[in-house]
Amino acid sequence: MKKPSAQKAINEMCFRCLHDPLAAGRPRAQVAACTAPSCPLFHLRPLPVGQHHEWWVPTERSDAQRENDGKLHSRLLGLPS
Repeated sequence: MKKPSAQKAINEMCFRCLHDPLAAGRPRAQVAACTAPSCPLFHLRPLPVGQHHEWWVPTERSDAQRENDGKLHSRLLGLPS
């Protein structure tokens, strides 16, 4: 049996703690609205796509890396390179 990744385990814990199927909003939005900064997972909780934690610093990607990303996406989608 494959061991889950640390981030997957954190996501599961946050969803179990906070997700309310009767409340408004998607599970990630509910988790993002967490009001428990004393929780050890608070700064690692999953956020909605496009949102980042204040400690997150984007990395610069070189032109070669971006070109390789494009080739990979094309290959995954079955498009000609």
